[in-house]
Amino acid sequence: MTKPLSISTLPLLSDSVSKPNYDLEATGCGIVHIGPGA
Repeated sequence: MTKPLSISTLPLLSDSVSKPNYDLEATGCGIVHIGPGA
């Protein structure tokens, strides 16, 4: 069974997979909607 991608599973990825090079804990969550008329 595969594990969902998360901060805790990043170290399990192979070296051929690019990983974020910034502090994931320092970022927030948000939504951006760009549609017609924006």
